[in-house]
Order: sequence, then C-alpha cells, then structure tokens
Amino acid sequence: MLIPEYAQWLERQQKRETTIKSYPAKAEIFLRWLAGQNVTAFEADDDIVFKFLEHLTIDRRQVPNTRRTYMFALRSYFDFLIERAIIKANPAKAVMLPKRVDPPPGNLSEEDIAKLMTAAFENKTETGMRDLAIISVLAGTACRVSAISNMRLNDFRTMDI
Repeated sequence: MLIPEYAQWLERQQKRETTIKSYPAKAEIFLRWLAGQNVTAFEADDDIVFKFLEHLTIDRRQVPNTRRTYMFALRSYFDFLIERAIIKANPAKAVMLPKRVDPPPGNLSEEDIAKLMTAAFENKTETGMRDLAIISVLAGTACRVSAISNMRLNDFRTMDI
C-alpha cells in the first residue's frame, strides 16, 4: 500500500540511499504479513506490530539489529501514513525497540602487538616504559583495560628467576 510513494517520501526526507531502498522493502514485508493476518495497515495497532516483531524473532529468526531496523522502517512508514492523513497514530512507536547488539571488538594480530611494543620501547621515557608495561600485560594476560587502569604498583610482585 503506497510503497512507491513511501520511497519518494523518504527521498524528500533526504534519507540515505540504503534507507530509501531497505525501508520500503521492510514495509512491504510487513504489509504482506498483515494480509496473512487479515489485517490492513489502517487497522494495525501496537499489538499487531508486536506480533510482527515476534514473527521476525521466532519464525524468521532475525537477529536483534535486523529487528531494530524493521521497527525503524515501520515507525517511518506509519509516520508517512500519518502525514498523508491515512491514519491518526503511529502504532509502532508504542512497541519497544529490540536492544542493539554490538559485535565484540576485534583482536590485534601478533604483528600489531609487536609494532605497539616497539613504538613504546623506542620512546625511552617514563611514559614509553609505562606504555610498554601496559601493552605487555594486556597482550600477555588478555585482561580488560579497566583492570589495568585500576592496578597499582603494589599489585605487582617481583620474582627471582
């Protein structure tokens, strides 16, 4: 329902090209799902939008970030319908967004660690030696940066070799 007009509306809103392509496609998937539920976009309420979110989770096995994108697309689509005076309220705004999941940070290669240690070692100042010690502990123990920042000199023991 009005998908080409929705895409043009997104263009007028100066959205990114990826948004202009993906949001109408996601709205169309929602509309097809609605038709299978014998519901129109005019009749959609927050319960229906929540059921669609469940459908994305359970039936389509979509990850949280993809479900978030669907919800942003639906919120935008319903805003478009409100602006066109087709509906009065945005049912998607009453549904909580899935929590965003960020991928874990990547690991440094041994070569990258060696470069960092060399740069710190070549800086023959107290700061350079401190940095070398920090990099060595991080690389050798895989502890968190917060653990390093809370360490004090008394936390270290010297051992006779």
